[in-house]
Amino acid sequence: MKTLTTYLAAALLLFTISSCSDDSTQPPKSSDLQAIQLYHDSYTSNASKVFQGGFVPEEEAAVKLGPLDKELTIRNVQFLFGGGDPEDRTVTLKIYEDDGTEVPGQLIHTSSHLITPADNTFRQLNLTSYGLKIGANKMFRVALEMSKAGMPSIARDDDGSIEAGKNWIRSSDGTWQKAEDLGLTGDFIIRSEVVVEK
Repeated sequence: MKTLTTYLAAALLLFTISSCSDDSTQPPKSSDLQAIQLYHDSYTSNASKVFQGGFVPEEEAAVKLGPLDKELTIRNVQFLFGGGDPEDRTVTLKIYEDDGTEVPGQLIHTSSHLITPADNTFRQLNLTSYGLKIGANKMFRVALEMSKAGMPSIARDDDGSIEAGKNWIRSSDGTWQKAEDLGLTGDFIIRSEVVVEK
């Protein structure tokens, strides 16, 4: 009887510990999350824009986004891709860590997508399944690598101004340059929706 009592006491203790365990490792509920759109362009629906020509295979158009004062999770990437030729085109999405220098940091995501061009409709790539997190007060760089030269291509806004140091082009030889240093006068229309805890 004493042994049985000991087993019952131990089982009750384990149940109590389990019931009171720290649940801080559980993912936050959707109601505890806030969605934020990150972008630099001034484009609004059907506003003037320019589909940027001149890209050749393996060149990348990129924007530097962030930082936020909380850790963020990248939910999706949206962009305008069109101009001229209606042919579907493969685009490779790349996301890099960015410490503010010319050359970005670690490549944390890459995936290829067949994109149907649309002059006035955003293309959206859902990234929720990848769990891509960026630390508080950290930036990241979203890049689209072209598979062919010419159109269709990525768009930029046409307001005559460009955010200094926020738009980048990677040449096929791996060199990164600020878009404004190459004569561009608009921000790439590349955006990212992220979520943070409220």
